[in-house]
Amino acid sequence: MAWKPTVWVVALGVLSAGARGQQASPVQETRTASQPAALEGMSVPELLEAADQAIVGRQFARAEEALQRVLQRDSTNVEAIFLLAETAEAIGNIIGARTLYLRILEIEKNHFGANFGLARAWSRSRVWRQAAQYLRVAERVAPPDRIGDVQAFLASALRGMHQWPEALAVAQKAINAAPDSIIARQTIAGIYMDMGNFEGALGAAEVLVAISAKQMAESPGSFGALQNMDAAFTLRISALTVFVQSFYEINESGQRVDRLVPGAERDTAAVLNELRKSLEAQAELQLRMRYHEALPAALRAASYAPENLDYLRDLALLHQKTYQIDEAIATYRRILEIDPAHAVAREQLQLLHAPLTSQPVDPGSADGERATPPGG
Repeated sequence: MAWKPTVWVVALGVLSAGARGQQASPVQETRTASQPAALEGMSVPELLEAADQAIVGRQFARAEEALQRVLQRDSTNVEAIFLLAETAEAIGNIIGARTLYLRILEIEKNHFGANFGLARAWSRSRVWRQAAQYLRVAERVAPPDRIGDVQAFLASALRGMHQWPEALAVAQKAINAAPDSIIARQTIAGIYMDMGNFEGALGAAEVLVAISAKQMAESPGSFGALQNMDAAFTLRISALTVFVQSFYEINESGQRVDRLVPGAERDTAAVLNELRKSLEAQAELQLRMRYHEALPAALRAASYAPENLDYLRDLALLHQKTYQIDEAIATYRRILEIDPAHAVAREQLQLLHAPLTSQPVDPGSADGERATPPGG
């Protein structure tokens, strides 16, 4: 074998109480530079639009306030309940989200978003049968452009239930609908691992690494893309670790022993070298993820002491290390407003091919694509 290489908003307080769980990004709720329009006097459509925009900007407190105002006027407004449920889910309050999604189903039992939301909530809790129940409904009522997403989650739930043949078939359907589906690819690799097909798992992990690398190239500042790549490396490392064991002899008790099969030295060395490279690459990737996790502290420090040039410099450097080049440029320019002679700010703006002020520039000379983070 040669190796090649949710509606009782005021009463439940679902957003503020019991918010726990993994968040999509380490950056907490942000504030825009300009003051948002006051919610008083807005119509229901205007409040819903304001809430939707606030969620996109991760201004969750404003979104909750707008949605509460809608529900005080119409306690069965499904769109408001759904947006509130999505907000709860976004901040990690899975119990609150689940409660709100269930409230929607009391009003509209075949609501796609609520069924899919409940499936995601139960999947996070690893209650696979409940997740699969809602996913079956979501798959039936899904709009065409969401079927692949639902099937990817359904495949994951079926894997959790150890229904591997069906899980593989559903995961393949998800990939046919959405070839770059991370969840479906992760599920296929995991199923192969569960079944002991480690070469299949390794092949699936290789595809997952390639897709994740493409995502990172397209969105270098995305924390989610880094998370996907980290998960891909973890699968690849697990598959390689087990694959290495296949080169060792089995004793009479059916156990692997610390003795290579004769003639397997080169193949074993090649796999070990791939394992080493993956471990090193994941270590470098996780360092980049730590930079993202440091950003909230840096942002707050700079906001609490806005004239502190050291805090601003460190914030700008973190923006560069997380490929948020526009933000880095803006912060360096803020430094120069305070100290026009600041050497680091001037040097970094030159390296970023950005003017020292925010005057209009040629579009080809000041965008984030051409910039390289320090040490990149």
